Amino acid sequence: MPTTALEDIRVLDLADESASLAGRILADLGAEVILVEPPGGAPHRSLEPFLDDQPGTERSYHHLYYNANKRSVTLDLGAEADRERFRELVQSADAIIMLGAT
Repeated sequence: MPTTALEDIRVLDLADESASLAGRILADLGAEVILVEPPGGAPHRSLEPFLDDQPGTERSYHHLYYNANKRSVTLDLGAEADRERFRELVQSADAIIMLGAT
């Protein structure tokens, strides 16, 4: 049974793969963790190995493990509408994970 210890907490995950476990742990504890990805997806989606050795954005074992229980949003921060959505997410977040993010 999933835990809900952090069910009222919203976390933005802006980190690269070096810190993705932090978001996974918070998500496993019930926090709403939102992975913010650039257009085309986060780089860790293309890391090998792949499920059944078939590349794909939803098939990287790294992505599947470290981002389980997270939600994902794709934002192009070069577009004003996406920058506004990003500002809204930041304002609504209780915490932001940025370690390793550039």
